[in-house]
Amino acid sequence: MSGRDCRIGHTVARARALLISVSCLMVVSSASAGELPVRALPISYVTSDLVYLSGGRADGIAPGDTGIVRRSDSIVAYLEVAHVATHSASCRILQLLGAIGAGDTAHVQPSPATEQETPVVERRSADTGHAPDQLTRHETRSRASSGRINGVASARVTHFVSSAGAARDYTLSNLGLNLRASDLWGHNLELTIRTSGRGNHRSSPAGGAGLNSDWSGRISTFSLLYASERLGTRIQAGRVPISRLGRLGGLDGMVIEQPLSALLRVGLFAGFQPRWQYSDHLLATHKAGAYINWRKGERKSTVVDLTAGAAGEYLHGVPSREVLLIQGRAGNARWSLSQSAEIDVNRGWRRQNSGESISLSGIYLSGRYRASSWVTGTVSYDSRKDYWTYEERTLADSLFDDNLRQGLRAQADISLPSRTVATLGMGYRNRQGDPDPTISYTLGLRSSGFAAGRLSLSTMATGFDGPAEDGYDLSARLGASILPRLYFDAGSGYYAYQSVFTTAKRTNRWVEGMIRATVSARLVLNAGYRLSSGDDLSGHRVEAGITAPF
Repeated sequence: MSGRDCRIGHTVARARALLISVSCLMVVSSASAGELPVRALPISYVTSDLVYLSGGRADGIAPGDTGIVRRSDSIVAYLEVAHVATHSASCRILQLLGAIGAGDTAHVQPSPATEQETPVVERRSADTGHAPDQLTRHETRSRASSGRINGVASARVTHFVSSAGAARDYTLSNLGLNLRASDLWGHNLELTIRTSGRGNHRSSPAGGAGLNSDWSGRISTFSLLYASERLGTRIQAGRVPISRLGRLGGLDGMVIEQPLSALLRVGLFAGFQPRWQYSDHLLATHKAGAYINWRKGERKSTVVDLTAGAAGEYLHGVPSREVLLIQGRAGNARWSLSQSAEIDVNRGWRRQNSGESISLSGIYLSGRYRASSWVTGTVSYDSRKDYWTYEERTLADSLFDDNLRQGLRAQADISLPSRTVATLGMGYRNRQGDPDPTISYTLGLRSSGFAAGRLSLSTMATGFDGPAEDGYDLSARLGASILPRLYFDAGSGYYAYQSVFTTAKRTNRWVEGMIRATVSARLVLNAGYRLSSGDDLSGHRVEAGITAPF
């Protein structure tokens, strides 16, 4: 065996051992967990990172409960309840294994802490008249014994063999952990960890010869939250996301939030701008700001949630960025409106470079209206810019992402018989300096009504035509529930594009298959194969992974 093969063998062996270890840990965790009643609640609508349920506190749901979205005996998503109202709840998407939408059903399992604590609070309120936050010593011991840990762990190994030669082969090992531990030591303490790591093993590094291996890790959240039941104060420290102002990302420091009334709350945050990957360099960019939030209503009626804030980043006292942010949403099950805006305040070198004191750096507007039980329309305008790393973004990614997302867009989702939904969309983007606008389109059809719901089919066609670039992307997928816990998915696609940066039209084709086995509600195994050919990428890709909620 050659040195190269030996090193690849060691990499795969280490990844395989890690998969087996995580699997065993999750199975043991699953076996020791008690079974609790499961609530089946319909999904009212879905955003990019949240799922809203038509059921809440009145149905026995509480923050921290976990759930799954199941279709045709296959799990397509893992959820964690984030916020609860009387008749509604919002859930974080912990792991997404397939497409979900309004009308699907979420199966929520209350955590042991929820089942044990609720009767105690209700008995105190009814018998003694004391407020629920006035806990006795007996209640504190009960809460300490019911501390809970939940989340999702995942691991995946991907191996690519390039048709252009072994120099472009690579093996990727991905690990992920999303963990939440509540009621620590019998207090309102909550630990949240969201982290991921990637091992990159290439036959030849860029611009050189020989073997190249590296490991990179990203900790997006590692924080401890304390919530005072009596005062309502929330203090979160560590690597913390600024959840009220999502476009700000996070910081290494502290966020303090204090309610001023039942509807109004204020927050302060300060710390360092995180370096998302491990680094030997000291952090130098300070980050600080404040916000005010106003929220009224519940999901069954109309909810209005508005936040305004200001933040600054400074490098050794010199402003790196100072920004005002305004964001909000309003709506109910029939309609919704959402918006966000970023206004940069330019001082010093920023004003010299931009030539203006105030600039609007990003705006997003979206409106959704359910005209009837079978037609839903959406109109949006997006001028925000996403930031990609050089390792993740290609020219094709840039062209399709920018032209199919940014600008003014309108879309209609039409419900047809046999659980079929048709999607029609158009986009208009007129960039400064372009002689003509860019027009884009989306045509889609998806159905899960074949063979008593065991077969699903989806087709999608997207494209854009502008003064500097044009392209289109065609794809189709077929899913089948082979057995109650075994799901197979196959797809094929073709895309082509041309721009001022390319000398000729570039075309690419791909075909892939994936199989997913739901061993239990706490263990999912999957494997896939993809064959690509074309001007951008040609070769075989094989991957295997495990997802383990706990």
